[in-house]
Amino acid sequence: MSNIATGELAIAICDRCKRKFPYLQLRPDGNLPGLMVCEDDWDEKDRYRLPPRKPEPFTLRRPRPDVKISTTQDQLDDLEDFREAVTLP
Repeated sequence: MSNIATGELAIAICDRCKRKFPYLQLRPDGNLPGLMVCEDDWDEKDRYRLPPRKPEPFTLRRPRPDVKISTTQDQLDDLEDFREAVTLP
């Protein structure tokens, strides 16, 4: 035998708006499951609180190593000297 009530006649109070509702109309909030809220005050789950998605399992055919993009003035001068030396007359 079960001693748990079905909630047909029970009244509960929404944790957000503090209005009375039938017990069965309240449900746990999407972001704060400890709150029992009515349909008007229910929030959808915030997608930023969900764990991150797993990365896709793929590999590159010919990966290149990481190379520094920044250059110094000395490197630019060397490049200019190289271009002058290679230029055909």
